[in-house]
Amino acid sequence: MNDDALQALLGPALDLAPTDEEVRRVLQLDDARRKRGRRRLALGLAMVLAVAGVSAAPPTRAALDSAFDWVSDGAKAPGRALTPRDNVPSWLHADPGEHRVLAEVAGVDMVTSRNGDKFSVTLGNSFGESRTLDEWREFFGDHAVVLVGPASIGPGQPFDEHGRVPLFGLAAKSVARVELTYAFGPPTSDDDVDGGFGFLADATRPPRALVAYDRNGRQVERRDMSTIDLRVCRDVRGCPPGHLEPRRRRR
Repeated sequence: MNDDALQALLGPALDLAPTDEEVRRVLQLDDARRKRGRRRLALGLAMVLAVAGVSAAPPTRAALDSAFDWVSDGAKAPGRALTPRDNVPSWLHADPGEHRVLAEVAGVDMVTSRNGDKFSVTLGNSFGESRTLDEWREFFGDHAVVLVGPASIGPGQPFDEHGRVPLFGLAAKSVARVELTYAFGPPTSDDDVDGGFGFLADATRPPRALVAYDRNGRQVERRDMSTIDLRVCRDVRGCPPGHLEPRRRRR
């Protein structure tokens, strides 16, 4: 069989092969989320984000009450109780266990629930994730803040009209304020942290760091965010150059 005939035969299959960029993203996400029992909800978009892979400077001594201690040490649960008015999937209300709303951003809630040895986190109607307590402890380590991920503003709508996306995470008891800094421009922050944080992150500016502060304004931990991209791609076969949304701002 000559080269032209072979190309004609294999052409359709080759068109379905993943691009180098798609392979890179899959490997990055697999490494970041290995051993995670994740319940995905419909987003309909490819989010270019590897939240678990955020590198970090060594936490300070004050950060050693990890972001998970308030769950595992029997302390009073943070946040508030879930109500029927909250914007969460219908199945969440029926799930057993205590449900707490730890952060609310633009009508989107981050809800945690504890049922025996099972602890779950749900971000609006975007996704939910469940693990055992030991698995969460291993994932959190000794960090004072742990980024959980982004959520959509609405169905098929990851951003608001200003290119901002709800971004959520969990925080240690010592953390009172969490700030997201960017490569340029002012930061975004949650100034009323109670076990969890959330804010509208500007996806048009490259993020730089996630910084946690205690009630006295002292820095508890600083985590690198420079490898994170909060934009999305609507192209089914990956993200060709220039196809990410929203468009980046210029300085």
